[in-house]
Amino acid sequence: MDISEEVVDGPGETQTKTQTWTKVTMAATLHCVAASVGDQRIAIPLRFAQRAYAATQITSLPRAPEHISGVVEVQGRLVPVLDLRGLLDLDAEELNPDQEFLLVRASGRELLLHVDRVEGMVSRSGDELMEARQLVVDAPWIRGAIRLPDGLIWVHDADAFLTRSDVGDLDGALEGLS
Repeated sequence: MDISEEVVDGPGETQTKTQTWTKVTMAATLHCVAASVGDQRIAIPLRFAQRAYAATQITSLPRAPEHISGVVEVQGRLVPVLDLRGLLDLDAEELNPDQEFLLVRASGRELLLHVDRVEGMVSRSGDELMEARQLVVDAPWIRGAIRLPDGLIWVHDADAFLTRSDVGDLDGALEGLS
């Protein structure tokens, strides 16, 4: 697994650090980017994760779906920001410079996941994944969980963050910016 850091411009006017992940395919191994949101740890499978950015000012997006907190410019593109705190039913928190955005490709579009901190890579055998139906979890975006020495990490399916209705509403809201 190759993790590199580089200095780039974006998503805002001042950007100091990004991380790039390269996928290495191994049969029956789950590779994820781990992050923390409040008191929860999440994992996004590497096939979705693209890059991490330092958090920056979010511009509101009228008529956006409930869990889209706005947009951020990333290398000349406006990318919607998913409010994971709201989605995970956690208390809202003000944006601060220690937080990060994780750029993912989900449902055919780019999204920024607003997280407290990107922790790095987690790779585990697929056998170690406890499926959501085993955990009685009622959240379509949770694929399952992995037990680590320091607790559970919830594996999320980024394609399930937005419903079809959300995608249509988001497209309409983004068109309103043009």
